[in-house]
Amino acid sequence: MTRTRSPSTSRRKEEAMEEDEEEEKTMKEEEEEEEVEEEEEEEEEEGGEAEDKEEEEEQAMKGEEEHGEEEEEKEEEEEKEAMEEEEELEEEKED
Repeated sequence: MTRTRSPSTSRRKEEAMEEDEEEEKTMKEEEEEEEVEEEEEEEEEEGGEAEDKEEEEEQAMKGEEEHGEEEEEKEEEEEKEAMEEEEELEEEKED
């Protein structure tokens, strides 16, 4: 004869598993919070160095953006010239 579990036993196991999952989530959240706090403390210890680094990164990003815009403008100009040349060639063919 096979023995079946009572619904209450299954429910208890399920509840225990849910509790374990919630505990894991809580532990992970606490670990993440601790990591963030440690990073903030390190930044405070470094003083303005972190801020300077951030500013440098922002300036670099701006420079890349400007450079990217210049490249984009060049490409657009080249495309425009190529289209004009094609049009001229087509006009010459028609003549």
